Amino acid sequence: MQPATSANLKGIDVSHWQGTIDWNKVKNSGIAFVYAKASKGTTVTDKMFSANVQGARRILFFLYPYGSE
Repeated sequence: MQPATSANLKGIDVSHWQGTIDWNKVKNSGIAFVYAKASKGTTVTDKMFSANVQGARRILFFLYPYGSE
Protein backbone atom coordinates (compact mmCIF):
# COMPACT_ATOMS: atom_id res chain seq x y z
CA MET A 1 0.00 0.00 0.00
CA GLN A 2 1.33 3.41 -0.91
CA PRO A 3 1.67 6.11 1.77
CA ALA A 4 -1.23 8.55 2.04
CA THR A 5 -0.50 11.92 0.44
CA SER A 6 -2.57 14.84 -0.77
CA ALA A 7 -2.13 13.42 -4.27
CA ASN A 8 -3.85 10.11 -3.52
CA LEU A 9 -6.37 10.77 -0.72
CA LYS A 10 -9.98 10.99 -1.88
CA GLY A 11 -12.75 12.75 0.00
CA ILE A 12 -16.36 13.79 -0.48
CA ASP A 13 -18.56 16.71 0.51
CA VAL A 14 -22.04 15.67 1.70
CA SER A 15 -25.26 17.49 2.53
CA HIS A 16 -29.01 17.05 2.08
CA TRP A 17 -28.48 17.35 -1.68
CA GLN A 18 -27.10 13.79 -1.79
CA GLY A 19 -30.11 12.33 0.05
CA THR A 20 -29.57 9.10 1.97
CA ILE A 21 -26.00 7.88 1.46
CA ASP A 22 -24.96 4.23 1.24
CA TRP A 23 -21.92 4.51 3.51
CA ASN A 24 -20.74 0.97 2.75
CA LYS A 25 -20.47 1.92 -0.95
CA VAL A 26 -18.57 5.05 0.04
CA LYS A 27 -16.16 3.02 2.17
CA ASN A 28 -15.62 0.45 -0.58
CA SER A 29 -14.85 3.19 -3.11
CA GLY A 30 -11.69 4.23 -1.25
CA ILE A 31 -12.94 7.53 0.17
CA ALA A 32 -10.74 8.56 3.13
CA PHE A 33 -12.49 11.65 4.48
CA VAL A 34 -15.84 13.43 4.52
CA TYR A 35 -16.82 17.09 4.68
CA ALA A 36 -20.36 17.24 6.11
CA LYS A 37 -22.44 20.39 5.77
CA ALA A 38 -23.81 21.37 9.17
CA SER A 39 -25.63 24.63 8.51
CA LYS A 40 -26.38 27.55 6.25
CA GLY A 41 -25.84 30.75 8.16
CA THR A 42 -26.85 30.72 11.83
CA THR A 43 -30.47 29.61 11.54
CA VAL A 44 -30.69 26.69 9.07
CA THR A 45 -29.32 23.26 9.98
CA ASP A 46 -28.73 20.80 7.13
CA LYS A 47 -31.48 18.19 7.55
CA MET A 48 -29.09 15.30 6.79
CA PHE A 49 -26.22 16.48 9.00
CA SER A 50 -26.90 14.14 11.92
CA ALA A 51 -27.40 11.09 9.67
CA ASN A 52 -24.28 11.94 7.65
CA VAL A 53 -22.16 12.33 10.79
CA GLN A 54 -23.40 8.99 12.15
CA GLY A 55 -22.78 7.23 8.82
CA ALA A 56 -19.31 8.66 8.38
CA ARG A 57 -18.28 7.84 11.95
CA ARG A 58 -19.65 4.31 11.65
CA ILE A 59 -17.10 3.51 8.97
CA LEU A 60 -14.26 5.47 10.60
CA PHE A 61 -13.78 8.36 8.22
CA PHE A 62 -12.06 11.57 9.07
CA LEU A 63 -15.01 13.92 9.39
CA TYR A 64 -14.98 17.69 8.95
CA PRO A 65 -18.26 19.52 9.62
CA TYR A 66 -18.74 22.96 8.05
CA GLY A 67 -21.30 25.73 7.73
CA SER A 68 -21.91 28.09 4.83
CA GLU A 69 -23.41 31.51 4.30
